Amino acid sequence: MSDELSNFSMLELFRLEVDNQAAILNEGLLALEHGNQSAPQLEALMRAAHSVKGAARMVGSDDGVLLAHAMEDSFVAAQSGALQLGDRHVDLLLKAVDQLLAISRNEQDKSELEHLAQRDHAHFEDAGLDVSILQENLLGVQVVRGFAREPYEIEKFHRQSQDVFDRRVNIMRYFFFV
Repeated sequence: MSDELSNFSMLELFRLEVDNQAAILNEGLLALEHGNQSAPQLEALMRAAHSVKGAARMVGSDDGVLLAHAMEDSFVAAQSGALQLGDRHVDLLLKAVDQLLAISRNEQDKSELEHLAQRDHAHFEDAGLDVSILQENLLGVQVVRGFAREPYEIEKFHRQSQDVFDRRVNIMRYFFFV
């Protein structure tokens, strides 16, 4: 099997991985739509999204990483009971799977990704969940807030670093005298 795969490029392997995981995601999401929201089902969906995220990261597909990560977060929220995946959520996740397939073929539609992000935001807000991270992930927006507060952040870093250092010194002293 490994000899067969050695003839493929990383992008081709990424495409194969997305195809395989998309089949698992589609099958699992359709089962959710029919009421099977069992722990093993959610675990399989979370693992499939996680696998796609890793594969996308390997080939440098930021859109794939961000979309798969948002899907993974959805499944984790459902596993913890913080989110009940209803028909609207399943529909959104099925569209996300379609986009992952498009990304793997370099046929993604940025406007569709943005549309998914907006719908995802509304669904998670309806569930009372913090959606800012999911929305930023889906849109690929990197919000950098630290620049305006740079002096504060530097001081905070130094305080925390000093605290860690002081704790380690105290631990070393304790072991030295014991």
